[in-house]
Amino acid sequence: MRPSGDQSGHERISDSHGLESASVLSPIRVPEWWNRAAVLAALLFGLGGPISIFIAQFGIFGALLLGLLSPTLAWRPLRRHPVLAAALAFYLSVQLTAVIYAQDPLRALICLRGDWPVLFLPIFLVVLQRPRARQVGLFVLLGTVTAAGALGLWQHFAGIDPLGQSVLDADGTGGFYAVGSLNGHLTYGGVMLVGFVTSFCLLLGSRGNVRMILGLATLGAAAGLITSYARTAWFGAGIGVLAGLLIHLLRGGAGRPAGWIRRLAPGLGLLLLCAAIVLLTPGLRERLWQVRELGSMPRMRLWLTAWRIFEDFPLFGAGLGAFKSLFESYRPPGYYMATGHPHSDPLNTLTHSGLAGLLAWGGLWCSTLVSLWRSSRSGARTSGIDGLLAEMRLPLGVALVLGFLSSGLAQCYFTDEEPAAMLWFAVALLLSAGDGVADLAAEPPRRKKPGRRLEKMIKKGLLPLAARIWIRKRARSPEAGALDFASLRRILLVRQDSRLGNLVLMTPFLQALRSLAPQARIEMAVGDRFAATLSPSPWLDGLIIERKRWLIRHPWAYPAYAQRLRRPDWDVAFELSNPDTHSFYNAFLTALSDAPLRVGFDHPRSRAILNAPVAVPETECHYSLAPLMLLAALGADPPIHPLQMNAAPSVREAQGNGDWLIHPGGRGRKGWGAEAFGALLRQLDPAERDRVRLIGGPGEADLLETLSEGGPPLRTAVFRGIDELLGAFAGADHYLGCDAGPLHLAAATGLPTLSLFRSSHPLRYAPLGESHMCLLVGDGSRSLANARLFPAPVGHPGSAPLHGEPSILAALSDRRPRTQEAPDGSAAQVSFVLERWREALASRKQMCEDPAAGNRV
Repeated sequence: MRPSGDQSGHERISDSHGLESASVLSPIRVPEWWNRAAVLAALLFGLGGPISIFIAQFGIFGALLLGLLSPTLAWRPLRRHPVLAAALAFYLSVQLTAVIYAQDPLRALICLRGDWPVLFLPIFLVVLQRPRARQVGLFVLLGTVTAAGALGLWQHFAGIDPLGQSVLDADGTGGFYAVGSLNGHLTYGGVMLVGFVTSFCLLLGSRGNVRMILGLATLGAAAGLITSYARTAWFGAGIGVLAGLLIHLLRGGAGRPAGWIRRLAPGLGLLLLCAAIVLLTPGLRERLWQVRELGSMPRMRLWLTAWRIFEDFPLFGAGLGAFKSLFESYRPPGYYMATGHPHSDPLNTLTHSGLAGLLAWGGLWCSTLVSLWRSSRSGARTSGIDGLLAEMRLPLGVALVLGFLSSGLAQCYFTDEEPAAMLWFAVALLLSAGDGVADLAAEPPRRKKPGRRLEKMIKKGLLPLAARIWIRKRARSPEAGALDFASLRRILLVRQDSRLGNLVLMTPFLQALRSLAPQARIEMAVGDRFAATLSPSPWLDGLIIERKRWLIRHPWAYPAYAQRLRRPDWDVAFELSNPDTHSFYNAFLTALSDAPLRVGFDHPRSRAILNAPVAVPETECHYSLAPLMLLAALGADPPIHPLQMNAAPSVREAQGNGDWLIHPGGRGRKGWGAEAFGALLRQLDPAERDRVRLIGGPGEADLLETLSEGGPPLRTAVFRGIDELLGAFAGADHYLGCDAGPLHLAAATGLPTLSLFRSSHPLRYAPLGESHMCLLVGDGSRSLANARLFPAPVGHPGSAPLHGEPSILAALSDRRPRTQEAPDGSAAQVSFVLERWREALASRKQMCEDPAAGNRV
């Protein structure tokens, strides 16, 4: 129930609160026709990219049309890679500016279409969000590359283009320049360059049958690359594959040194074979040795012409298409074979858009590498073709960029549509790897606001100012010695939190504080979203609830809310932020209270407010127990209590024949994914499906409906309030879900749980007790499970000392959740989770049949 408009900002709210903080965003509903169209667009480009830009353009325009029809999906990849999006926007804005400053603006505007290939990357990212589109697009592309390479090899010996029915250029020793189906050996070489680097690097990380397919594709691409006689493509391919090989080795991709030869032998052998073919074939060898005559080649004169034009138009260039029109005025004397462009990507950029264009061009490549690097660090581990792309994302990405840039030093490949389309398609495959249905339902990465740094600076200065204004001199230094909890009359707890799980994790601290100070009045300042979790509570005498959004709309009501916090009779105020985090608002409200003793974990930004900063413990401990350190620092030996909802018993009585609850949601990267939960549900037998009940909040209704349709209908329940959820837990036998608010709420009611941790810290958040098991299903949680130290500083000389050696310190370090690591691979992981769940259910059944067997929480 929403409060009425005339209520003040501190009145109590209704118990009916949503579960949004424990849920993922509503899944993006993609029609089936859109999925099929995305696969078709990727298929068409894979068929046409290496052999026909006409066919490829059907795939490109199809992807563009799908993006226009679904703008949410179109913008999503750019939100995931904001650096790349900014670089693309900057590059296009510079090109438009160059049109304005061009010698012939109309010609420059017409020639702007030559920069169309730079838009291929965001267009491809739209359709390659679908895993099936990535798989189909990649394998069809590799197959077409193999066919194009075989055609080039035939042309090299036959000397005839069977498609164009024309005679090819001869090398003078019996061989011919292959052109594939692209009517030019340089363009054909650029396409084969991308195909060769892609298949070669993927071959380094492949295994099993896929390795054979990639080996054939690499051989086919190598045949086309060599017979194209494109020396710039040879050079770029060599630089690219060597860079990819080096990064693969440095990242440990080849395994232990003993396995290097076995893993890398195919790739190294192929490189040596290609080099031997070039050196031993007379025509190819003669083509390579012509590089020694670079100074007298027409290409060198083209470069000089471009440089002369740039010297006269240094800032924004002479305009797009100006090289051809200004050629006669700037050309050195000599013979030229082609005069449409300077046969160099950097010089071509300098000519038509000057230094500004070169800066934007370089920024685009740098942003591409940065996005690939960030994706390689944050991407989830997957299996299949996605796993291969994710594993080789950084080596292959660097190989493609360096190879393309190296070949572009002596050839204009950046604006050559066929090679550029191949490159951007391969880059889009790498950036999209690991993206899919589960990610479409996940929260997009939060972008940093432009004023974020300014906001931090303001907050950093506001806390010392608040301390001077609100805190009276009598309260500036803590009393010496241990605190006498029995003499306390009024205690304030500050925890402004909009997440259900974090409030549930506070219950052991509340119980311990109540046992230490049974006579004191304890009040807690909380946000309004999940205040019902703590109301009513046997450990709290009152809640000071802040309805933040209401107060923003009614700022004149804030003094009344502040008056409830600022009382002269507070004895102590606890700032309850987590040990490794800092909350500006928690610290601000603690200062506003003007309590004589202000206790909280030490943080540089909180030191102006706290006069009893407590050193962060060196040993990692659970976040339900860490606040007990604040009590220990004041001389208490607080008892350890389990998570507990209000006055619910800490030990749950065995029931049997209750529901098996599954919560498939999870905020952001914490979720396991709809695909994984769907696969698990499909493997249940009919008897098990009858016991299962899918639960979620209002934002997860579509997700529950989708999962329930994967077989025989499943029971689902959407809960809109804490009371409804607690009622479901009361009649259940077991709970399965990810790290989210309902998980901690279930554990607090004594319900046995099996939790799935993908990215969050299991040592801090996984439920404690023998009836709870935590499965580590993601690399993030696996690495954090091995951590033993907080990332925050241990403290500073002003941190509150511990009085004596309370046993709580040793006890906290021994409390660890039960964890197991799940295997890699989606299928193996689903089977592992299902086995552990069935084991937990069998153990629960045994306890129900024989309660004496033990049911400790």
